[in-house]
This record gives sequence, structure tokens and C-alpha cells, in this order.
Amino acid sequence: MFSDLGLGDLSGAVVLIVHAHPDDEVFATGAATIATRAAGARTHLRIFTGGEGRNSPLTPAGLANARRAKEKRLAVSTELLGIDTWGYLTEPGHWTDTPHATARTISAADPADLAVPVITALEALRPDIVLTVGPDGLTGHPDHIACHDAVAHALAAAAHHPRAALGAVLDRRSVTSAIETARAVTGHPIGSGRVTGVAINRSVITITGPRGTTDRRRRALDAYAPRLGTGGVNTELMGTGDSVLLRFVLDAAGWAQDRFAPLTPGRPGRPEAVS
Repeated sequence: MFSDLGLGDLSGAVVLIVHAHPDDEVFATGAATIATRAAGARTHLRIFTGGEGRNSPLTPAGLANARRAKEKRLAVSTELLGIDTWGYLTEPGHWTDTPHATARTISAADPADLAVPVITALEALRPDIVLTVGPDGLTGHPDHIACHDAVAHALAAAAHHPRAALGAVLDRRSVTSAIETARAVTGHPIGSGRVTGVAINRSVITITGPRGTTDRRRRALDAYAPRLGTGGVNTELMGTGDSVLLRFVLDAAGWAQDRFAPLTPGRPGRPEAVS
């Protein structure tokens, strides 16, 4: 599969994975991470926020406690996915995942400021492959789109140029199927309405993980929401958010596969979405 990218043998290669929040590494790049690690690469996850969440108290102590709780889940996920190291792109809490305090989020940040720590990571790790989300942020989440734009900007500005830079996308057909299935199973709509997917064309690359990928990815998702990955879809899934919808999308698309569009370096907002 990696020969299709012109990468050949990945033994000793370095993979940099950049995401907005903990759990994005499961939904967006879980299979690809397992695949690159199995091929002999070293994998490094860098995140913008600690996934503090909409219910976290907006005090330094409250945000730190929420971050520590999410970090424990992230540690389980990264071990299951075979991620060698993870860390924040800046000091923890510089940006937060707080929909109830949007001024703290990366979607409210200056895109040039977001690119700076990504450039630092590119120069420090000198990756052969960069993985992040596509121009639509995979789910349409403003933070995810900001993450994509920051990586695109950084790739244009950094002295180091990876051999491949890829943004994760969802197959529109799988999203449509998932929405229909979720409604039939639960009896009500699931998701924010921002998850639409893209039309798959020849530029989209599919990366398939080795045997065992599905089980490992399901259990990594369980680390964040018990039974969301491994539980049945009739009575065990709770909630109506995009995380639940993405569970149905993974069921439709296949847990062992991720799809990517080549990421175009450029200033934020310039990369073109796959149509």
C-alpha cells in the first residue's frame, strides 16, 4: 500500500500525526497509524488541546483536572494504536477543547500562531509522513478544520518537507449509510449535521491496517467511551453526537481502513477539498 505513495520500505521511517483533540487519533487515523507502525515506522502524535470538554469548569484547576482525565484515556489509546510518543504542540492548556468558551479553542486562534508549533514539530521530528485531517476536518468541526489549515500552513513554511502529507477524509457513501442506519436503529437523528464525507476519486488513498487492526481500534475507542467501540448498536450506544455517528461510519466503511486526500501546503483556507 505504501508503494502507491512512492514511499517503499517504511522501516525506520518517522510518522507525525497532528490532531486537535484526544480521540481524533482513533476516528481519523487509527488504521493508518497501526499500518505504519506495523511497517516499521516510528509514530509520534502531537495534539493542540487536552480534550477538556464542554462540561469542564473554566478555572485553571478545573481545566487541568479535565485534561488529566482525558490524558489517561489517551495513554490507553496510543498504546493500542502503536503510537510511540504523544505530546502537546504547546504547553498544556494553551488552547482548550471548550465549546462553552470558544475564545480558548483553536478555531478562534490566529492561523499563523497555530502553524508555529507545527513547524517546530516538523523541524524537530523531520517526519517522512504527516497525517492529519482533510480540509473539511473529517467531521466539519471548526477545531478540526483549524488543525488542517495549521498543518497546511506549516508544510508551506517549514524547511523540512515530508515525503507524504495526508488528510483523513470520509467516504460520503459510508456517511450516508451510517446516518440511515443510525436513525433506523435508534429511532432519531444522530450527529451534528456537519459530518458529510466526500466523493471518493482517484486522488483518495486507502490505507489498510494489518490483521488485528479492527479489534485494536475498537478498544482504543472504548478507552474514551466504554463500549462505544466494541458494544452492540441497539441498546449499548448512548447519545446523539458525532462520536456515536462516527461509530456507525466506521461500521459502514470498515474499521481497518482509513482514506486520505493528499494535503496541499499553503496558507490557511487555500487547500482545496476533495469534490
